[in-house]
Amino acid sequence: MQRVIPLLIGAFLLAPPAISAQTQWEQQVLAQIRAAGQLFSVDGYEIRGDGHTGTLDNADSEDFSVMLESGVTYAFLGVCDEDCSDVDLSINDEYGELIDSDYQDDDVPVVEVTPQSTGRYTIHVYMADCTAEPCYYAVGTFASVAPANNEWEVQVEAQINTAGSLFSDEGYTQRREPYTGSLGQAGSHDFNVRLERGISYALLAVCDADCSDIDLMISDDKGVEVDSDYEDDDLPIVEVRPKRSGTYRVHVYMANCSNEPCYYGVGSFGKDQ
Repeated sequence: MQRVIPLLIGAFLLAPPAISAQTQWEQQVLAQIRAAGQLFSVDGYEIRGDGHTGTLDNADSEDFSVMLESGVTYAFLGVCDEDCSDVDLSINDEYGELIDSDYQDDDVPVVEVTPQSTGRYTIHVYMADCTAEPCYYAVGTFASVAPANNEWEVQVEAQINTAGSLFSDEGYTQRREPYTGSLGQAGSHDFNVRLERGISYALLAVCDADCSDIDLMISDDKGVEVDSDYEDDDLPIVEVRPKRSGTYRVHVYMANCSNEPCYYGVGSFGKDQ
């Protein structure tokens, strides 16, 4: 989804005025969220809930948690009242790892995430510029209503599940839902995985019928390569035995894709050491 900040500014100017003096600022920010919903719907999103509201003094911040579903793309929009000219947002996963942030100098930040597993995520709100404390803010949640899977994603997920039955013969079990995506020829993508000490992991990548070569590499939290598989095939496997629990980085490289984009999946399998 393209960020729609320039359009939102115009929509907010048309937001209906508050009708209750007691809660006028809260109604003002919620009206902005509703106006934004009409714009997000153009990109296939629908609003979820009424929006999270609160107040913050200048340079203060607040966290709140949200439950997100695997495979659904979410966008979170922050807005604030007329006494605020800059509010910022970031989102972290359940392990505290930063997923996305928007610290631009504006009052309509947007962060996005497509969870690989269902769970709780943390939204961080920072009031960067408030001239009359406290300033009211709201955060709206928008979810993609497009189908979570297409036929190619289903294809690569089926390959991962088939591989799971083979890994089980070696004492491995699938540790999380497959990570799926699409890449053009020579394209690459990185994502984070949480690995636990005391478990041996094998990560397997697969790709669709238009892909004949895909590669994998995994590095630790300091960026040091742990293992890689750049062989000329479409079933790369990397392995790691973490000395300590932490976040590792998986790098996917689409070496040969005859009909772009090519869909891929990465499965994570583990067994006790």
